[in-house]
Amino acid sequence: MTFTICRPNESLINKEYLCYFMRSKTYYTRLLGNVTGTTRKRISRKNLGNVELQVPAKEEQKAVVEQLDCLVKIIDSRKKELQLLDNLIKARFFVLCAFPINWRLSKSIP
Repeated sequence: MTFTICRPNESLINKEYLCYFMRSKTYYTRLLGNVTGTTRKRISRKNLGNVELQVPAKEEQKAVVEQLDCLVKIIDSRKKELQLLDNLIKARFFVLCAFPINWRLSKSIP
C-alpha cells in the first residue's frame, strides 16, 4: 500500500476546507480522470498533484467550513435520533408481540 501525505500551504488554503473538498463528489470525479491501472486502480503522486481545485478567498473558505461543520453536527444529531427511535420501535414491537403470548400462556395454566 502506498500513502501520500498532503501538506497544504496554509497561507492559501484552510486545512478543514481542503478536507471537505477532498470528500466531495467533485474531487472524486477529478481524481477518476487521473487514475491509472485496469485491475488495481491507483493514482501517482504526480497525477494527484495534477488535480486542480479553485481556491476561494480565505474568508470564504472559513465561512464554508463553518456552514459545513454546522450541517455535519445536525446530520450527526439526526442519525442519533433515528437510532434512538429505531431502538424504541424494537422495544415496542417486543412488548406488543411477546407479552400477549406470555399472558395467554399463563392464563391457560391452572
